[in-house]
Amino acid sequence: MHCPALIVMAEKDSVISPRALERTASRMEKATLVRFPVGHFGVYLGETFEKVVELEANFLAKYLLNRL
Repeated sequence: MHCPALIVMAEKDSVISPRALERTASRMEKATLVRFPVGHFGVYLGETFEKVVELEANFLAKYLLNRL
């Protein structure tokens, strides 16, 4: 069994290549790639941060809570 993964991508990232994340996600059997139109640190601010936290919490609940 392969581990599910959540990949949060900043589309305007100047530190990590968005294309590299897309390639990586495409090679993973159970990857969920979510894109946000922000820069590298934009996922830690304001409304985007709230959305990311909700995504992460839902992902963890889906894959971990049912396993306990």
